[in-house]
Amino acid sequence: MTDNLELDAEEQDLLDFQRKREVTMKRALLLAFISFVALLGPLSFKASSNKIWVQAEDYTKSEGSMARGSDVGIKDDEAIGDFILPTKACVPGDNPEWYIQYTVNIPRDGKWFLWGNYKHPDGGGYSFCFDKTGKGPNPGDPRLYNSTMAGKAWCWDSSLELADASPVGTVDPRIEMDLRNGSFTFRIYAREAPGNIQNSPRMDVILLTNEIEYIPTNEDAVSGLKAKAVSYHHGKLAITWGALREIR
Repeated sequence: MTDNLELDAEEQDLLDFQRKREVTMKRALLLAFISFVALLGPLSFKASSNKIWVQAEDYTKSEGSMARGSDVGIKDDEAIGDFILPTKACVPGDNPEWYIQYTVNIPRDGKWFLWGNYKHPDGGGYSFCFDKTGKGPNPGDPRLYNSTMAGKAWCWDSSLELADASPVGTVDPRIEMDLRNGSFTFRIYAREAPGNIQNSPRMDVILLTNEIEYIPTNEDAVSGLKAKAVSYHHGKLAITWGALREIR
């Protein structure tokens, strides 16, 4: 009887050892996969073959008087996530060195169109400036959301002038650029702001798409930003041990 009990205990110990080894191997394989993905280059944002969604607060660099709403104590329950905004006053022509910088991976050569989800809390028609060179603003750089038509509510926009999201051909042209496959760095500058941060223009989500007819919606943005197997937060890989402990 004693021998049988000792044998059962030994079998249980062996079984426990095998289970622990399986869990350890699974975690090691996951970490190896994560390390491999991290070496592939900029994967900062959720991308499909024709849409690259960028949460505005997930920038790679910031300079000057630009901030996340959460960093300056401003919350907006209607926003998709956190958002960026200028924290000081500026007017067109000032060209202050205040910017938020992003790097994304362009999956294919061709024409790409820039969209943003914007809001002017007081309807003041303030705007941002888009710098596709990543080197600094120029007088001819496109204005982003220079609009008062829907300013007090979050609105998707991709036009150069005073027009909100509309079908192609009915408003000013889309903001477009010829891009090559690979890494693309761009900046969003402050162009106009009142100085009162409660009323400063806000940008929530950025979209790059190669579909000229496409008009984004909040539902598409939420879906596009969801479900990331690997996420980068401000340029750093963010993996939690909680996720690893789920592997059993």
